[in-house]
Amino acid sequence: MPLAFLALMLVQLNFGILPVAQKLALNTLTPLALFGIRTVLGASLFFVFYKLWSSRKTGSGVGTKTPAKVYFMLSLLGIALNQFLLILALTHTTAIATVVVVPSITLFTYGFAILLKRESFEWSKAITLLLGGMGVLLLFGEGLLHMIEKLDASIFLGNALCLVSAAVYAFYLVISRDYVGRQSAVEFTSRMFGAAVVWFALLLLGSWIWQLMQDPNGSIVSLFLKEAPMDSTPVVSGFTPQLIGTLGFIVLGPTVINYFLNLWTLKHLPASTVSGFICLQTLIGSTVSYFVLGETIKPSYVISAVCILSSVLLLSMRSLRAPLRARCH
Repeated sequence: MPLAFLALMLVQLNFGILPVAQKLALNTLTPLALFGIRTVLGASLFFVFYKLWSSRKTGSGVGTKTPAKVYFMLSLLGIALNQFLLILALTHTTAIATVVVVPSITLFTYGFAILLKRESFEWSKAITLLLGGMGVLLLFGEGLLHMIEKLDASIFLGNALCLVSAAVYAFYLVISRDYVGRQSAVEFTSRMFGAAVVWFALLLLGSWIWQLMQDPNGSIVSLFLKEAPMDSTPVVSGFTPQLIGTLGFIVLGPTVINYFLNLWTLKHLPASTVSGFICLQTLIGSTVSYFVLGETIKPSYVISAVCILSSVLLLSMRSLRAPLRARCH
């Protein structure tokens, strides 16, 4: 049990540092490049793990196969849109704002589950969701106020992209429950990332066509690097050891290691305990952002985080008490 808690803390540490690492990578790379690197390398690693896992698997274990179109739909929501919108948001808002928003995934999940009638409506849950909604609205208000005062909509747009990313991922969590049990988690995730690579390729193609329409002489390198090198300078010169290390962490830590640790901790701890630990992401991310990026922890962020995290904790505690009451009866 202590090892499970340590693993869960490592998961939150990786996710808490992720926005800071992506913010640093975006000093050199474009959002498209960062999204592509995480998706392609992540898909490659998961493919290797899946092949190793399938080669050691004994027995048939054949279940109901999921159609390819379902993988493309789920990967669009759970990987492509979720990751790209969050990366794009970091070009407009702070890393602290993103870690404040992340716990709202739990709130959006409950909301979509009720709307899609996957869970029954309860007034206590609705009131708890309203508490988290106040924190979400406060973030919108902070960006809106900045837009009015400074005539700059970047923060408002960034915060909005964060919230849309959270909502998209929550919707994916709700609708994916009908399919995740059909194959092993390793196979399912490997196929999901494979489909996400196709979405990246389509996005890359569309971006390249748009660039050619704007500037027929433009270099495709500019789609990946913020400052394209001179003709005589190799492209790889922009990949400094610091950038390579940052990208290595992004792919291995939050993408691969966290996936396996999440699976392992769910076998040893209740799901409500796992979801409750998400609060650490906000604390870790805000602290690292403050010291590494020099970002300011605004009072509006603190109040918003308190509202959202309180709502998440209340929902987690309620989920934990439900099975206890069932056992008592």
